[in-house]
Amino acid sequence: MNKKHPITPLDFQPRVAVVRGYQVATAAAGPLTRLLDSADRDGVHLKIASAFRSYAYQEGVHSRLVSTIGQSTADAISARPGYSEHQTGLAVDLQPVDGTCALDPCFAGTPAGRWLDAYAWRFGFVERYTRANRHVTGYSPEPWHLRYVAVALARELRVTGTGSLEAFFGVAGGAYPDAGNAG
Repeated sequence: MNKKHPITPLDFQPRVAVVRGYQVATAAAGPLTRLLDSADRDGVHLKIASAFRSYAYQEGVHSRLVSTIGQSTADAISARPGYSEHQTGLAVDLQPVDGTCALDPCFAGTPAGRWLDAYAWRFGFVERYTRANRHVTGYSPEPWHLRYVAVALARELRVTGTGSLEAFFGVAGGAYPDAGNAG
């Protein structure tokens, strides 16, 4: 799913399990737990900032941003309801326990961001929104936003250097269909 392909049905709710107090899709729960435990063993202490979000919750998040910063800016940093990977339960936002560069692009340069860049794929997670794939995804870089895709696909994306799920699967991304009309 992306800005061109909403989740269907719009009220979809995955089967979830709880990891460190947050709901995630059951398929991602074990790998996420192993990722967080491995980071802890390596001295990189991460916490979950956000995981599964219902349609209604995302509607509130996005509408608050729109009222504060406007539609086009909000659309660059937050998914509209029904288009958020968080609704699948397969997306998770991570941040350092100490809060350094939490939910900020500078996260990529922190020890936690560098650790995730080097190792997240081994647990089946990919950084979904990068500077390099912004033109494809339509989102500003979010080095803290990981998407569970399973180890085989994460490895393939890494080995081939494919920069986005859109490129790998040959699907359109970018702006919302009505982006030219958004105010």
